Amino acid sequence: INQENHIAPTNFKKFALFYFENFRKRKVSEITYKNDWNRLNKNILPVFEKAEIKKITPQDCQAVLDDLMKQDKYKTAVEVYNLLSCIFKSAIAHDLLTKNPLAVVIKPTYEQEHGTALTKSEEQALLSQISDQATKIAIALALFCGLRPNELSTAEVQGEFIKAVNS
Repeated sequence: INQENHIAPTNFKKFALFYFENFRKRKVSEITYKNDWNRLNKNILPVFEKAEIKKITPQDCQAVLDDLMKQDKYKTAVEVYNLLSCIFKSAIAHDLLTKNPLAVVIKPTYEQEHGTALTKSEEQALLSQISDQATKIAIALALFCGLRPNELSTAEVQGEFIKAVNS
């Protein structure tokens, strides 16, 4: 923040760093923050680093996303769109923009491949082959509660429930 007049920076890179340090870090898990930081540096800053945030157009944003899609990086394109959206919404909240440049941009989509659920007998076979109790518990929590590996360390039993911090 500019200490003289307490306004957020107007340069895209400086504003993005301001947003990450002051807001993103507090809003998402550590791993999400790290992944978003990498996306910012690899896919967004090379294009918008020197731009004034108010001069970034929908066409500029669409070009970034289209380039990722041409490289078959569909999931990355969606993640970059979502991250840009957060940055621009924050810029609007800081009175640097009146409209989100992504408002007219075609949001990229991609089809995720999902596996199929294990049968009860497959679950039993899997768990019976694991001798380490901690590993067995971790796999059971993932199977039966849907916990992600990075959420396991926060899991705790509270009465009849298992609670964990959602990442």
